[in-house]
Amino acid sequence: MFDFNSLNLSEVKLDDYSPLPVGEYEAIIDAFKIETNKNANGVNAIITYRITSDGYQNRQLKQWLVLSNPRKTAVEIAKQKLVRLINAIDPIGGVDKANSNGEVFFVNQVIGLKLSIKPAEGNFSASNNVDYAFSLKDRKPQLPIAEDQPKDADIPF
Repeated sequence: MFDFNSLNLSEVKLDDYSPLPVGEYEAIIDAFKIETNKNANGVNAIITYRITSDGYQNRQLKQWLVLSNPRKTAVEIAKQKLVRLINAIDPIGGVDKANSNGEVFFVNQVIGLKLSIKPAEGNFSASNNVDYAFSLKDRKPQLPIAEDQPKDADIPF
């Protein structure tokens, strides 16, 4: 039997799984996988992002895009998000490159993400939702205002 008294658990730092604040973030795509869904009636793209913005480095997010499913609305939303992601990576010819290179087209690409918060529901806690991806070539992410900073502070002159 293991002796738990030999472990010093009082100094262990727990990971924070609370959602990131609503806002825009710089991220890198760590993984892009295509898998059959658990009901075996559709196909999902599962994208793993790693946040690289200051203050939130190395936080991971996953996004599931429904590419094939009897629910046509879910597929249409996923297609729109996928095209926006492809255009954030390569706005000229990106769709053709993604079609010809498949999953490897996405991995290690640096992009911007607009995040919102999906409220807790049932057994699921609150989580981030990737609203859309954008290119960092034209603009920088608008990071959220820290909770302790006034949002409408007067500018001193």
